[in-house]
Amino acid sequence: MEEHTLSEFRKLGADEKTSVIALQVLLELCEVKKYWDISYVYKEALKNIIIKARKTKTEAHSTFIPISSYENLSFLKMQEFLDVCDTESAYLAILHPDSTCVYYEISKGLVEPSDTTAKHLRVNKKEKLDMELKKHYKTIEQAALMGISMTLPRAEAGSSQNS
Repeated sequence: MEEHTLSEFRKLGADEKTSVIALQVLLELCEVKKYWDISYVYKEALKNIIIKARKTKTEAHSTFIPISSYENLSFLKMQEFLDVCDTESAYLAILHPDSTCVYYEISKGLVEPSDTTAKHLRVNKKEKLDMELKKHYKTIEQAALMGISMTLPRAEAGSSQNS
């Protein structure tokens, strides 16, 4: 069966590496995870085999995208997977050379944070730290003068205590 399936994958257009990775995921879905109604198609735009399978006889098909654990992933690449597969969500079946396969579900709407968002979060943390240091300035000053180490109490969310 394995040689026949590899041959089919190659006839569809997949290269040797892609075929072997897809075969390993296909076998795991069939024999280990016991999925039903398994089918596959080669997507030229992704240069990959896409596998569809059902967890139970009555459940809708899930989409599996077999990839190597060494493949570089980005948010754009994951969005491309979903767009080409024309699905709202899919499972990345990430295969390591030791045949370990890990599944991650990806969904549409996943966006990479912009630089301004990340900068805003850093500024927010800095402002909170500055506020806490100002609030406890006298205690910190006294501890420093006496050579005593101290730990500031944790700031509570929404706390508006002023010293």
